Amino acid sequence: MKSLFKLGSKPSNKKLVFLHVPKTGGQSVRQMLHDAFGEAAICPARSTEELCTYSMAQLNEYRVHAPHGDWSTLDAVSGPKMVFTVLRDPLDRILSYYFYVADKAEKMSKQDLSLSHHQGLNAVHSMSPDEYFFEGPPHLRAFIADTYDNFYTYYFGTRRMDGRRKLNNLMQRGMHDIHHLVDAALSNIDALDRVYTLDELHLIQQDIADISKTPLKGAYYANKNISSLPADRLDRLRARGASEAVINLLYSYSEHDYKIWNAVCAKRKQMP
Repeated sequence: MKSLFKLGSKPSNKKLVFLHVPKTGGQSVRQMLHDAFGEAAICPARSTEELCTYSMAQLNEYRVHAPHGDWSTLDAVSGPKMVFTVLRDPLDRILSYYFYVADKAEKMSKQDLSLSHHQGLNAVHSMSPDEYFFEGPPHLRAFIADTYDNFYTYYFGTRRMDGRRKLNNLMQRGMHDIHHLVDAALSNIDALDRVYTLDELHLIQQDIADISKTPLKGAYYANKNISSLPADRLDRLRARGASEAVINLLYSYSEHDYKIWNAVCAKRKQMP
């Protein structure tokens, strides 16, 4: 698939809005943006809560936005802009998230893990996979649902990070269903200027360099485990004691996201 922008094109003041889905190479993309535009051009807000502390005028002082935040909040960014995101295999994203947290917790001291703001890290570290995914206090159950359960479907369908939580009551009452949400997600994704996949970091690098008119040399890597396959991580999860009930749960957590992933991949194959 070719880059969106041609080398030698006229300078652009186009803004960039990066919809940063967790565990899809976002740190590498953010590093590209930093190297291309400089930190001063990037809005410091890294979450929806932080975005809400900025007025519309303040948000528009920045040329680049790259938070783990609500897509809808970024509608306040006016003028010419390129809105883009990065996706990866849904099951691989789930497993990558789990092991990212588990590996991070493994390196922490017991004292640090006991801190209140590290409850999630402590849960992964102290609980078996079955306990982590099926038991625990309500706040852990809510976190797991929001983070793992068909995140693409809920995020792109509602344009909110907490979309699953917001729709939960409507779905339980039969006033909305997951199939309509998948359709909404696909429609919203079609409205994006660009959707990349994790194996296209080189294309993102080229496009950012073309827009910023700043050469980006060297390679950017999503993470050290980019070559791992979902099957490898599933085996690693089983080695931690995960039952087949956990494996089946994770497949259900990616079931509807695969409809989105497959549609995006099919569209990529049709592009010149």
